[in-house]
Amino acid sequence: MIKKAVIMFAVLFFTINATAAIYYVKDIEEITLREEPKIGRNVILMINSGQRVEILGSSGNWSRIRLPDGDTGWVLSRFLTTDIPNKYKLEQLQMKHQNLSEESEQLKRQNEDLRAEIDAATAELAKNSEKYQKLKESYETLKTECGDFLQLQADFDMLSMEYNRLKQKSETLNIEILELAKQLGLAFYLSGAGVLLIGIWIGLWAKRRQKRSSYL
Repeated sequence: MIKKAVIMFAVLFFTINATAAIYYVKDIEEITLREEPKIGRNVILMINSGQRVEILGSSGNWSRIRLPDGDTGWVLSRFLTTDIPNKYKLEQLQMKHQNLSEESEQLKRQNEDLRAEIDAATAELAKNSEKYQKLKESYETLKTECGDFLQLQADFDMLSMEYNRLKQKSETLNIEILELAKQLGLAFYLSGAGVLLIGIWIGLWAKRRQKRSSYL
């Protein structure tokens, strides 16, 4: 009995491949996963069609496999294939479709959020454009007013210079007028004195002439 167990273990050991190969359950409804490579041995579980498995070894018409969850056992090799079954392809496509649908919904929500942000940014841009236009108008008005102010300042400075010039000229003329007035005053004084002297001389001359006439 022990010898038979050793021989069976040796057979199983040497029939296991060094590298596990990927196989799929063929397009049938279900197959049995058994504890030993023989019909009638205990069934571990039922494997659905299209299930992906790893081949760990083989013995005759049986293959030792490992499922994705780690369970191992024996199945008939004729139920396995390296070709991807249509059911598995369909499941993969459905999964991809589901993932794409979820991504599409996510992108749709992101697009809606982005659209809302764009609308908000557009509204904010319109407000800022209106503010900019008003600010530009205020700037142009201020620029014009500043230009007018600078022109008025320049005119005021010019008038101030002209006023100071005329004021200085007026003061000079006043001095000249006073000087001329003094000269005219002296001339009138001298002229009056001369007339007085002439009048006195004429008076004396007339008296003398009158006296001479009386002597004649």
